[in-house]
Amino acid sequence: MGRLQGVDFDDTTLETWKEYIPEEDYRIKEKNKEIIIENRVKIQYGGLDNKKVVKKFNSANYGAFGLDQAEEIDEDKLTELRLTLRRSIGGVPLPFKEVYTANPADCWLKDQFVLGHNKRFVFLPSLPSDNSFLPADYVPNMEYTLRNRPELLKAYRDGSWDILAGADIVIQDKWIERANENKFRKPIRRIIVCDPAKYGDDETVIYGMENTKIVKPPRIYGKKDEYY
Repeated sequence: MGRLQGVDFDDTTLETWKEYIPEEDYRIKEKNKEIIIENRVKIQYGGLDNKKVVKKFNSANYGAFGLDQAEEIDEDKLTELRLTLRRSIGGVPLPFKEVYTANPADCWLKDQFVLGHNKRFVFLPSLPSDNSFLPADYVPNMEYTLRNRPELLKAYRDGSWDILAGADIVIQDKWIERANENKFRKPIRRIIVCDPAKYGDDETVIYGMENTKIVKPPRIYGKKDEYY
């Protein structure tokens, strides 16, 4: 369990854990970056910016992993984590899972989860209105703070993954999606090409072509005079 930057996880995500999870149900081993739940389940936590933490993944056997603020992370950084999903109990593999939380962003999460290009993944949208733990003035404060950033307000309040694409991106994803769906009618251009002979034993060669394809056998003539 972690984030891109380990310090962000310690200062935010881990503090939220401590606030809502009863402290008698777990203990934290800060030196080893581990959370032990009821002496049965071990959760390793940290940041993908820590090479020592990432190095542990090479020999680890996990049943699941979760990343907070996953929009901060390039998918390439998940390679080591995904290769650790090989834990088994009594010789029986676990139902492996990858769990991500993220704010709307123009990134790989949108492609694979929101647009559904990867059928193995499921997108579960969640809005501030779904979170009963937020204070009553959370949304009004957000609306005031982002009153000059309508694209961010639409993303954070309404969960829009599309509006951000037009905020500061030159080539928008929706343009690429539309281009992939277009059906082009390629026109046929018929061309006659002639390479005239001029000197000595040169030959005049004539081709009939459709676009770049030769459709008529070449006609070859020996030079007889200046006009043929």
